[in-house]
Amino acid sequence: MVAFGAHLSGLWIIIANSWMQTPAGFHVVTTNGFLRAEITDFWAMAFNPSTLERYTHVIVSSWIAASFLFLSVNSYFMLKKKHLNMAIPGMKIAAIMILVTSLLQLTSGHASAIGVANYQPSKLAAFEGHWQTGPGDLNLVGWTDEEKGVTYGIKIPGLLSWLVDFNTQTSLTGLNDIPKEDRPPLQLVFQTYHLMVALGMFFILYGFVLIYIWRKYNFEGPKWFLKLSIWSFILPQIAIQVGWISAEVGRQPWIVYGLLKTKDAFSQVLTSGEVILSIILFTLIYLLLGSIYIYLFIKKVKHGPDEVITN
Repeated sequence: MVAFGAHLSGLWIIIANSWMQTPAGFHVVTTNGFLRAEITDFWAMAFNPSTLERYTHVIVSSWIAASFLFLSVNSYFMLKKKHLNMAIPGMKIAAIMILVTSLLQLTSGHASAIGVANYQPSKLAAFEGHWQTGPGDLNLVGWTDEEKGVTYGIKIPGLLSWLVDFNTQTSLTGLNDIPKEDRPPLQLVFQTYHLMVALGMFFILYGFVLIYIWRKYNFEGPKWFLKLSIWSFILPQIAIQVGWISAEVGRQPWIVYGLLKTKDAFSQVLTSGEVILSIILFTLIYLLLGSIYIYLFIKKVKHGPDEVITN
């Protein structure tokens, strides 16, 4: 029930966020001199063009994070040679889950990128530093120069177009055809997006390495790999954070893409001081909750599972 509730909660969060990315099922009315969006079709609003693909992407990323955390705990037990009757099967489950979910995320990410290409061309252009409208190259690593309007790096010609439309000649909107004031902060979006993709590919590789370690050592070595795996849970967290940065900064300057700019989305009721205070309070609360969680989690792991007594 907890897992179901978490997944359901995530759905409503993604519905709200996806509507800001690809708004649908609404009309704009004037109330007391102000424009306001009102829902005209609940289902069109809830399942707007990006909801399902983005929800899948987010949920699979949480599965990857959970799999790496499970790997981390069992790697600790393996290194300490404790609870091996549970740790070895746990390592096997973690290896399978990491490989399967990482491969699944590859397909999910591809579907999400197609949606971005269709509905948020400025974001896709920022993701890849694509300047000239036409066939798009895929940058493996690089650096985009906003002043010169060029992206330097290692690239595969036409691959971005192929990933979007299975055609290397498909034309994609370039940044030069997007007004400068309607572009997101390019360098931040470009680098965070590529870091997310790089980590995603690393997770797939890590999954295959885990299968190899399983077959060759039954996870009883090498020690350096077990030590590395203990700390591996950090990597999915980084991937998730930079993924959200690229997604949210990438839609700028829009808070509702194509309709309402962030600079115009100020409250008529709250003061800036009240907003800052609420941010500070939320930060303190989550720091407290996070600290308690980390403390209890470490305590539980060090204690280990309770022994099962059988007659």
